Amino acid sequence: MVHPSAREPLAWLLDVMRAADTPDLVEQARQVLAALRRDPRIVAAGLWCGDTHASRCLGQHNLDETALAPLVAEVLANGQPLTRPAPFGDAAELSLLPLCYAEATFGVLAIVAQPREPADMLRWRVVAAHLGASLWPAQQPQQTEQALSNEWDDFIAHAVHEIKNPLASTKGYADLLLRRANKDANENYRKGLVVISQQVTKATGLLEQLSDTSRINTNRIHIEPSYADLADVTRRVAQEQQIKTDQHLIDIEGVAEALYTTFDVARISQCLEAIIGNAVKFSPNGGTISIGLSEQPQPGGSSAAVVSVSDQGIGVPAAERERIFERFKRGSNVVGLFSGLGLGLFIARDLVQRHGGRMWVAGEPDQGTTVFLLLPLRRR
Repeated sequence: MVHPSAREPLAWLLDVMRAADTPDLVEQARQVLAALRRDPRIVAAGLWCGDTHASRCLGQHNLDETALAPLVAEVLANGQPLTRPAPFGDAAELSLLPLCYAEATFGVLAIVAQPREPADMLRWRVVAAHLGASLWPAQQPQQTEQALSNEWDDFIAHAVHEIKNPLASTKGYADLLLRRANKDANENYRKGLVVISQQVTKATGLLEQLSDTSRINTNRIHIEPSYADLADVTRRVAQEQQIKTDQHLIDIEGVAEALYTTFDVARISQCLEAIIGNAVKFSPNGGTISIGLSEQPQPGGSSAAVVSVSDQGIGVPAAERERIFERFKRGSNVVGLFSGLGLGLFIARDLVQRHGGRMWVAGEPDQGTTVFLLLPLRRR
């Protein structure tokens, strides 16, 4: 017979164990946290899964995920519980318990209780042990999906390398023949070689986008910052893009004066090429593309450089302004009408964010688009 004083803790423990029976990982975490908080002394709780390289919070109540991240990483690394004072009153304690299966630590249970009783840690260890056994099967599909994603990214990186080599050779011979054809009077011969060279350049650019996407997904993008003039880089990219179109006038504003900061010149040039290239592509009727550069104050007394690229093209539906920065996503009003993989802005935003900056877009359908690129100014 169960002693009366033990009935309430036992019922609580059974409720938590039943909550862990749900097959969906996130729903399982939600129900477990709800069951945990039925103990009135538990003022905060959270569940994490992952490893020392990457973990994610499945759910939390009343906790600061950022502040707890180092402690969660420590528990995942050594598989040992941690106890720390918690900012919920003098008697409150934070306990982090590893979730284990076999010899692997794959998650963390965090509990803040006020006050904690001597038997509580034993109950929480029982909960953690049960969660380890019940959450592990639900964790496996995600691990398998991530492993397949990594294999796909590795395959893309390898395929890009293998395909680029013959393309580079083809372009080299086409350019050589084109230089020779320019000396002859055979115009058809020359035009054919121009088309070959242009199409190989386009295919190589698409492969570069796939390669960068693979590097982003596997966190293998490297930023090599240097102290350089952003105005000069903007002018150069704009001039290069102007050479590629005779239907558009690329107008540069506010880039006459130097604006020095620390950034990866090649990567930010790539971002500007993507933005201006899109402005040209999605303005099929031509028109003026206005490029501006200005220094703008930011909260806290800092400053940022803001590049704007405005076109007179087809615009972006208001509800899709964020969507066009996603991988393989494009505005619904351009699908099927223009070539491309939908990777340019996805890659550009990631590169800008790695510089501590951000990108956003404004515009309406048939009224043109303005894309903004903000970089924090880091002067010597």
